[in-house]
Amino acid sequence: MISQATPQSTPLDKQTLTDYLRQAISDIPLPPFVLDLILCAVFGYLLGRLYIRCGRTLSNRREFARNFPMLVLTTMLVISIVKSSLALSLGLVGALSIVRFRSAIKEPEELTYLFLAIAVGLGFGGNQRVITICAFFVIAAIILISSRPANKEPPTLHVTITGPQSTDLDSILSLLRPHCTDLHLLRLDETHESLEVAMHISFGSVGGLNAARKALRDMSSPLTVSFLDTQGLG
Repeated sequence: MISQATPQSTPLDKQTLTDYLRQAISDIPLPPFVLDLILCAVFGYLLGRLYIRCGRTLSNRREFARNFPMLVLTTMLVISIVKSSLALSLGLVGALSIVRFRSAIKEPEELTYLFLAIAVGLGFGGNQRVITICAFFVIAAIILISSRPANKEPPTLHVTITGPQSTDLDSILSLLRPHCTDLHLLRLDETHESLEVAMHISFGSVGGLNAARKALRDMSSPLTVSFLDTQGLG
C-alpha cells in the first residue's frame, strides 16, 4: 500500500512579511491626481450649494457648507496616499485613534451631508470617477425632489446670548410677543457660557421686526440676533 504524503504548507517567512509591510509606495500619476482634485473641488462646491438650497437645519447653512470642499479634498488626498500601502493604512488607523474630532453636530441632516462629502472623496480617491459622479447626481436628484416644500416655510429667528446668564427664556419670549403675530419655540441650547434660542416667528411688517430687535438690544447681556424669511417680509 502506497501512502501519499500530504502537502504541508510552508510557514510564512518573517522577512517576507516585513518586506511587504515596508514596500515603497507606488508613484501616483500626476495628471489623474490633478483631475481628481479638480473634480473633488467642483463636487464639494455643488454639495455645498445643494445643502444651502435644500437643507432644513436651523444653523447657519452657508457657514457649514464652506467645509464641504475641504472635507472632500482632504478625504480624497488621504485615500490616494494610503490605498497603495498596507503600512500607511495601518498607520492611518493608529493616527485616527489618537486624533479626536469633536464638533457640535446638532442636526442629523448635517451628519448625512458630511457622510456624503466623505463618500465623494473616497470615490475619487479610489479612482471610481464614473460610479461616484453617477451616484452623486442620483442622490442630488432625490434630495431636490424630496425637499420641495408643500407650504411656505415660516420665518426663523435666532437669538444667541453670551456671557453671564442674566436673562432666561421667559424674558426673551415676553419681549417678543407684543411685536409679533405668531411665535413657536423650536430649539433651546443652553450652556454655562451661552444661551441659544431658535423659533418660528411672524411679524406683520418690518416695523414689528424692528421693534422686536430694539427690545432685544435693550437687554443687558451681549447677544446676536439672526432673522430669516425665505419669502421676504413686506
